[in-house]
Amino acid sequence: MIVECPKCKKKYRVKDEDVPIGGAPVQCPSCGNIFTIYREPLKIHLEPVEEVAPSAPPTYEKPAPTFEAPSPPSQPAQTGAGESFLEGIEKPAAGMGVQEQPSFEQPAAPASQQQPVPPQQPSSPPPSTADAAARLKAALGLGGLDDFPADWPEEKKQKHRHAKRLARSLAKDLLLYHKDKIELGLRDGNLKQLLGEEIKKSWDFYKKNVDPEVLQTTSYFKDALNDIIGKGRKIFI
Repeated sequence: MIVECPKCKKKYRVKDEDVPIGGAPVQCPSCGNIFTIYREPLKIHLEPVEEVAPSAPPTYEKPAPTFEAPSPPSQPAQTGAGESFLEGIEKPAAGMGVQEQPSFEQPAAPASQQQPVPPQQPSSPPPSTADAAARLKAALGLGGLDDFPADWPEEKKQKHRHAKRLARSLAKDLLLYHKDKIELGLRDGNLKQLLGEEIKKSWDFYKKNVDPEVLQTTSYFKDALNDIIGKGRKIFI
């Protein structure tokens, strides 16, 4: 097999058995160009095959429904002269109109028997925003968090708010985790003895997280214990 370099047109002789079936790249010794050579195809007789298209499935036509027209009703037998098929039905006498149906409207009751209509009560005005906020605080147990003098600076109010919230949160935790012990102590009058260790832990945590000035000048922790655990009774003094 003779191949030719497409760049310098130099021709070379190549053995067919040296060329792989899929072809291979070679380099021209003359100009260094790299090109691909392919093996000559075998002389095998190729017979064309014609594909037969699949036949379409047979179609079936549904016969149209037939409807028979109904036969006309049989005519009644002819009556005698001067007779009609309406014989037996009384006709209204001449000059008589159709009698009107009597009306059944109930007469209105006299004024003396009518029930008096009660006067409408004026609707109460909706609660103001301040009242609604106060009710919400009371329902959540947050009443009194802002009961501070008006001349206090906001920073001081914030410290006192934090102390009140923390005290009530610690009291609620004691009630949540020691409810049975609290009920027993309230009944027998020895609540301080039964809950002394747990109250001391809560008090130590309260002291570490509250401003020292607030801690020395207020009784928020005791007030929360009396309100939430003592149910309004002043047990912790």
